[in-house]
Amino acid sequence: MGETKTLLVIGEMPDLAERLSQALRPGGWQVDGPLVGDDAAAAAREERYELIVADGAHWMERVPGKPMLVVERSSSPEHVLTCIRAGAFSYFSEPFDVRVVADMILRAAAEPGWTDDLKLVSGTPEWVEIHARCKTQAVERLVQYMREMLRDLEPADGDALSTAVREILLNGMEHGAGSDESQRLQLACVRTRRAIEFYIRDPGEGFSWDALPHAAVSNPPDSPTSHIDYRSEHGLRPGGFGILLARNLVDELVYNEKGNEVRIIKYLDPDQ
Repeated sequence: MGETKTLLVIGEMPDLAERLSQALRPGGWQVDGPLVGDDAAAAAREERYELIVADGAHWMERVPGKPMLVVERSSSPEHVLTCIRAGAFSYFSEPFDVRVVADMILRAAAEPGWTDDLKLVSGTPEWVEIHARCKTQAVERLVQYMREMLRDLEPADGDALSTAVREILLNGMEHGAGSDESQRLQLACVRTRRAIEFYIRDPGEGFSWDALPHAAVSNPPDSPTSHIDYRSEHGLRPGGFGILLARNLVDELVYNEKGNEVRIIKYLDPDQ
């Protein structure tokens, strides 16, 4: 049996520790808490916890330098940006699926060297820019942060937009950067009264639309699954639907000529 991993829950969400304990029990985790006030701060400064789950962004300032995941009852762009800037592993606001939070905790424990994987270049609610290391863990963290920045949208619209962003980021990580963790993806999210635009750039050499036999977007009309055979024959993992899926989830998806920069656009009703 593997070594027991420990998690500390701090703050005023009394049922959170029990919910996480149930979700993490199959992995042999020990969940301590919830603790509040000075007791919480003192325990959080101990070195025996893989991760701390805290019920507000203010804990990032009160207990700096500790691996932390923040949960809150309600989200705000300012709190999301505070957590990114302070180096929180991730951020969730209610309602959330505790299994998704538990999965993020497992990601943090599996790859502990994540402190510089996300670099905040611009941090205002209207213009967020982040450079992310080309690794799956960093992409998933970035997408969760962006999902929280979109909380003011209708849930279906926010989910569709964040899913499209995730697909393009993973595509750029895998095919543009070749999963080279020394490279970084660039993401900017710009909001106006009329639209939300994501700009994504990968460090790769780009691609030609005529040279994507591994992708569903290039399938001929009479052979909608030909990319599946190609991927199998060349030992590629199942997939290839990323660009096609993303294109169907948003209002506009535009690549530059080189193929390493993308603009994803969601139009808004300016009267809402």
